Amino acid sequence: KEDFKNLLSNRPWVILFLVGIVSFVMFALQNLSIAYYFKYYIADEEGVQLFNVVGTIALIAVIPFSKFLARKFGKRNVFLASSVLSGLFFILLYLPDKENMWLIYTFNILAKMAYAPAVPLLWTMLGDTADYSEWKHGRRSTGLVFSAASFAQKAGWGIGGALAGWLLALFNFVPNAVQSETAITGIKLMISVVPGILYMSCALFLFFYNIDRQTEIQMQEELEERKA
Repeated sequence: KEDFKNLLSNRPWVILFLVGIVSFVMFALQNLSIAYYFKYYIADEEGVQLFNVVGTIALIAVIPFSKFLARKFGKRNVFLASSVLSGLFFILLYLPDKENMWLIYTFNILAKMAYAPAVPLLWTMLGDTADYSEWKHGRRSTGLVFSAASFAQKAGWGIGGALAGWLLALFNFVPNAVQSETAITGIKLMISVVPGILYMSCALFLFFYNIDRQTEIQMQEELEERKA
């Protein structure tokens, strides 16, 4: 009971909890919408596989730079910049027409590259919030910190799936039929503008994340002193 109370008063953790929900709403919405985008807008249902593979390769290629960037600029700042830049590139996916595949691929690759540093940083920063809880309250509840954060991400995935279905209905999507202009516009928004805005909104939460590099050093030094 005390650990749960401490968790809810742990401001950095609460912020990452919200970021986790919003991020996974974005992932679910976009991942579920891309198949519709290729089938009904690009008119190449099989093309979604290559699109996803290329995006994943771009993501994996940049992840190793996360540690270097975090050391140079700070975890919060890198995560914040990642949210803004990748969100912007996702929004730009709305612009190309279906014949301009090279530009569609370019924006997707840039978005995944910009997003990549945040992938390991989220988990590293959650570890920092466990240190923060111990620093503030004298109790360490690492398991609760990570399990509750995992719950937030699963909740976000479920919300994102429900949101995808609701938006398709809103835009008058009809399965296995020629889609109206409204439905096509809606599908384009669902893989670009809507997830882009969602992910950029994470930057707003991160402005209030109060564990910077100096705080990390202070926490580690004081926790080491207590153990000694």
